[in-house]
Amino acid sequence: MAVFPARDRDAFMAHWRKHSADERVTAKTVLLDGDVAGNIVRWEQDGRSEIGYWIGKEHWGKGVATKALSAFL
Repeated sequence: MAVFPARDRDAFMAHWRKHSADERVTAKTVLLDGDVAGNIVRWEQDGRSEIGYWIGKEHWGKGVATKALSAFL
């Protein structure tokens, strides 16, 4: 569902480390019944606040992203 190609593991981990160290970035783990279902992240880009999320495919269609976004906001 993403509009950009997935990164390989090394590139993803480098990206995640860089942004995790940025104090302007807020990242939270999304839990479903105590299990990790994904993550939600807020950052600033071009003077605007942006939010993105990743939810594991096995959790799609359960309202997980909607609930996570509501709780995050």
